Amino acid sequence: MEKAAGRRWLEPALAHAGLARIAAARHDTTGALNESRLALAALDRVQALYDMRYQPELWLVHSAVLLQSGDAKGAREWAEKALEASKRYDDPSADSIKQARAAVKAAELGLATGGKS
Repeated sequence: MEKAAGRRWLEPALAHAGLARIAAARHDTTGALNESRLALAALDRVQALYDMRYQPELWLVHSAVLLQSGDAKGAREWAEKALEASKRYDDPSADSIKQARAAVKAAELGLATGGKS
């Protein structure tokens, strides 16, 4: 990660998203939120060519981390953004669309059961 710092490639964003997933699996919500935000910031800085389908993948990581932190409204917003992008980029039968729909439903359930609104 240190060598990639300052580079405007996709790989640092993917690495931070992976670290966010690991932190979330360990129930380290603070660490997961930090890594997820770093992933989004790194994605915003990418200037190299890359497969646009990585965007919704990273947005779903952020959505999941937000939901785990209790921010169901934020989770739903990011999941809906990922769903719309996946519908635009992928085949209608793609797993990415199914995953985004599941994330939207999970966030809506979180809102229904008392997540931040």
